Amino acid sequence: MQWEHNGVLGLPKAERIKGFAPGGEYAYVESQHGAVLVSELIPAEAPPFNPPNLLEASSQRMSPPPKNSMQEMVVPLANGTAKAVFQWPTTLSKEDVEDLKDSLKMLEA
Repeated sequence: MQWEHNGVLGLPKAERIKGFAPGGEYAYVESQHGAVLVSELIPAEAPPFNPPNLLEASSQRMSPPPKNSMQEMVVPLANGTAKAVFQWPTTLSKEDVEDLKDSLKMLEA
């Protein structure tokens, strides 16, 4: 499956569903920590199986993930009718992570 949110593919590659949240509105996908809306999942074909050429693969350098790749986590809230949606770039600095933590702490009252 692939996850499409607001017209943007949210997964670097197609993934398998590993389970569903109670009620079936959200699904847990292998590479995501949170749940995604089932209505935003779209079918994706499995890539064809091509046995790796180990000699060729060892001579190639791996490229970093695209800088604009985003991750998103949907967290159903305790009342059962609302959800929180967190979205962030795949690459975050330590300072970015600390800023995000501080931002969430501001929600505590």
